[in-house]
Amino acid sequence: MFRDTLKVRILFVEGANPSRYLNARGAHDRHRDEVAKTESALVGICEEAKFGQRTTFDTLQAQPVLANARIALPLSAQTLKLNAPDHAPR
Repeated sequence: MFRDTLKVRILFVEGANPSRYLNARGAHDRHRDEVAKTESALVGICEEAKFGQRTTFDTLQAQPVLANARIALPLSAQTLKLNAPDHAPR
């Protein structure tokens, strides 16, 4: 329901472009999938490290990959360059 409400808000804001919304949703979904994949990979690497199949260095290398994927996930009207007001509470 939230997704539909967000779509309606974006589509009816003056100057909003439906194709921008669809592109933004696609990008958000891809980033969300990337976060899920890197979380799963890090869990796997940690499990392998417990049994000596991976080193601590391997674990340390996987952590920033997950952090970067999580950083890329948040989207806002400003980062998407939408002509929409900021509704964040002050």
